Amino acid sequence: YISNYDNLEEKPFNLTQMDNIIQLYNNSWEPTLKELTVICFCEKNDSIPMWSYYGDEHKGFCLEYNICDITQIGGRLLKVDYCDKPNYLEKTLSIDIFQKIQIYDLVVSFISTKPLEYEHEKEWRFVQFNQKIEELAKGIEIDSPKPTAIYLGCRNEFGDGIIRAIHSSLQIPIFKMKPSTGTFTMLNEQIM
Repeated sequence: YISNYDNLEEKPFNLTQMDNIIQLYNNSWEPTLKELTVICFCEKNDSIPMWSYYGDEHKGFCLEYNICDITQIGGRLLKVDYCDKPNYLEKTLSIDIFQKIQIYDLVVSFISTKPLEYEHEKEWRFVQFNQKIEELAKGIEIDSPKPTAIYLGCRNEFGDGIIRAIHSSLQIPIFKMKPSTGTFTMLNEQIM
């Protein structure tokens, strides 16, 4: 969508900057991204939009973790910065490709930035820079603490057998989400 385009001032594209970005991506950015693991968390489990687009339209599930347990497994926990323009883009455009750069800082900035429209997500990202490309081909395995609870979406169709098996294996509470009648949130009811 574009409106008020009469006031738009077209600026010439700087090809040197684009060449630098492509070279940076090929030499540093792409290999670095291939060697990391990112896990996303949010601060709320009762958000209708979150259940809609990340919880498979309320058919999925949500794992609850204790923040102290997450920080004990290594890596870095980053609070997502919601802004009106990508802050990593300016850093990328200002990089002199022949200088030694801190690609780690650039990747962290890229990973922890989202558009302002997603601010309601209240998201955190856990990042580990320890995966090697050979390990990724075999599948990702990371150290993970035990969840403290499981929340099933209000449209979740796990059968009783599956729910009982999960509960028996993990020995943690299991909740079922349901819409609130008085607010635009979800409520949870413990089922095991």
